[in-house]
Amino acid sequence: MRKLLILLLAFVFGCTQEPESFEIIGYRGWRGMYPENSMTGFVQAAGIGLTHFHLDVVISADGFAVVSADPWLSSAMCSDPNGNPLYASTERAYNLYQMRYREIVRAQCGMRQHPDFPNQKKVSTFKPLLSEVLDTLEKLQPFPEAFRYTIEIRSSTQGDNLFHPVPQTYVETVLGIVKLNSVEKRTIIRSSDSRVLVYLHEFFPEIKLALVVDTTMSIEEKWVDLGFSPDIISPHVDMVFKELVDQMHNEGIRVIPWMVDDIHVAEQLRQYGVDGFLTDYPDQYHHPL
Repeated sequence: MRKLLILLLAFVFGCTQEPESFEIIGYRGWRGMYPENSMTGFVQAAGIGLTHFHLDVVISADGFAVVSADPWLSSAMCSDPNGNPLYASTERAYNLYQMRYREIVRAQCGMRQHPDFPNQKKVSTFKPLLSEVLDTLEKLQPFPEAFRYTIEIRSSTQGDNLFHPVPQTYVETVLGIVKLNSVEKRTIIRSSDSRVLVYLHEFFPEIKLALVVDTTMSIEEKWVDLGFSPDIISPHVDMVFKELVDQMHNEGIRVIPWMVDDIHVAEQLRQYGVDGFLTDYPDQYHHPL
């Protein structure tokens, strides 16, 4: 099974590099087809042969690590805990950092049609715990230590103690679950918040780090702000060109862009020499084994 997946990746990308070193990462599971950060999305992505999963984590009022991108219940995806519709104008009132998990888990987050993903299936789902996702996927592994995890911490100085804890508490809560599940050697922590990566770099040097860069700031500015070289630079796809990839590789930094949802763009990036990418549509690159 493993050899078949390796041969498939080598065929799709026509590369001589070891396919295992090239990371195809399902963004928030399989967002193009299933509700983002849902247990269903992760399980279905594993079923088509995906072995590297991206997920976001927030912290609840009672200190649980909850798999969610938004720090509130999003009106684009969720109903409130009582089953009522949510609206963009009031959704931030459902601040997950101010809600206990027993309340969060009652919110239905899979039956509304996502405006950006018309083919996304409607699935009765909820916001799972990080511990539940890791435990479920670890039991599904087709061979020992197959799965890898990119966990994103989305924080900012403006959000401290409002939508999330301060970086130290945020990091230690997430890493506590990662270590409890014994996946720290297969986990990357991804963030655009330099404070998060600096804390990890100082106190948890064994954890691989990815610096997220969007189009609001140059990669050089973010790198200088960080103050050290991360393991991975993860820029928006529109920021990637061959000279950048060559520069990062000369510094010993891998390049894994987001969002790569077009197979032709993916092939161009592969020609540039990127080390992988995050995609909403992992089914374009993986098939049932």
